[in-house]
Amino acid sequence: MAYTDNSQISNFLGRALTAYETSQTSTIIGAVKVWVDKILNSTFDVAVASIRYYDGGVRNLDIDPCTAITKVEALNDDGTGSFVYTAGTEYIAEPQNETVKRELRKRLSPFPRGIHRIAVSATFSEYDVTVPADIQLLTTRLVAGIINAGKYQGIGGTLSQERLEGHEIQYDTGDANFLGLSKNDPTIASILEQRKELYVDDYDRRSESVSDGDYYGGLIL
Repeated sequence: MAYTDNSQISNFLGRALTAYETSQTSTIIGAVKVWVDKILNSTFDVAVASIRYYDGGVRNLDIDPCTAITKVEALNDDGTGSFVYTAGTEYIAEPQNETVKRELRKRLSPFPRGIHRIAVSATFSEYDVTVPADIQLLTTRLVAGIINAGKYQGIGGTLSQERLEGHEIQYDTGDANFLGLSKNDPTIASILEQRKELYVDDYDRRSESVSDGDYYGGLIL
């Protein structure tokens, strides 16, 4: 699923897209989506349920943004299942008042230590009924910046190539151009900063280590 569309891009630009621009937007939108997912280390698209593995040894376990957590299980050293935790009783998915979860808060004692010791089954995406509004705006402004190709001050985009005879433009969808747009457009910069601050804050709060006194060996419930 795309994070923006021609209607949003046209509305932002304040004009109708040309036939050539329309023929190019699907490619540009796709490239922007890949970059946004990479720079934010997340995804905002419809996803299917899957299993991801995390290191144990903490009470506040940092997980990838997800919805619909169906199973949290501690694993043995050989990867076989050892213990399935009960939501609400043995752990709480945080933030409690949001659909998208980023943390498992363990009750009473830490998750057991070990590499890839905790298996989480969930839908790993920040898609919640629709693409988040700030991600739609971010993507729309990035695509518009590429289309504008540096013709308007403050957008910060560049052209890859332009052929004047046939009015053909090759738009620059490289990382350097995306970074230029994100630095020169205050709205893009602000959205990225807010998203990154959220993840950093979560990581700092969740990454508390387990002291020797908190660890009893074997499976910790």
